[in-house]
Amino acid sequence: MAGEDSAADMMQLQRELQNLWYKKDILKLRGVCREAFEKMSKPRTVVLSLLEKNPDWRRGKTSCLANHLTYELSKWLQCHADSLQAANLALKLELQPYLDFKEICQPLLLQDKLNIVELYVGSQEDMQKCLVQLLDSWCAPDFDHVVLFRQYQGLPQLKKEHLQPHKLSKTLSRLLKTYGISADFCPNLKKQRGLAAIKYLLFKKYREKSIDDATWNAHILVSTCFYFFVCQHI
Repeated sequence: MAGEDSAADMMQLQRELQNLWYKKDILKLRGVCREAFEKMSKPRTVVLSLLEKNPDWRRGKTSCLANHLTYELSKWLQCHADSLQAANLALKLELQPYLDFKEICQPLLLQDKLNIVELYVGSQEDMQKCLVQLLDSWCAPDFDHVVLFRQYQGLPQLKKEHLQPHKLSKTLSRLLKTYGISADFCPNLKKQRGLAAIKYLLFKKYREKSIDDATWNAHILVSTCFYFFVCQHI
């Protein structure tokens, strides 16, 4: 199947996949998929063509030949530093619920492709929560961004600046409002907001000197109590 992906090669692959599927030999089916993708010049185009010609492959829910084939292609694309194609493929075939959200979307977020991730998530509430939870986990005080980026060293166009606390906070706040999700769902964001409020009060009191003692005492008491309350409930 090297070079051009011929019709004969596609027919042979189609028969082999169908045969393995009927035998329920999933391990061998996965191996055949990976070997075929390595030989194809355009694996994504071939898979789409096969799925369009064989609509019965998409019957069922999580257990159907289309899902296995698409999942293996998504994994293959990711290994070849192409999460964008994997996401677009899942979008076209509406297979997002059957793929690992973090594996598909985390590299896209690190490349500042939040718009693609939002399209991928769409109106599916479970994935909306997965997205805000993932971003909230990046707001944790002990989260090691260096370790995260080390996992994707070969990925082009990594944008480290988009993991800065204030940018993550702004993005999360917008998504919570858009999706109608409570801020209680993002404990690290709440903690970050409480700490930001305390820093702001310190700035106003000791740098600008624009807050009198009575106002300072009232605000700092509320902010500090809120901050420690949040910390105890994370």
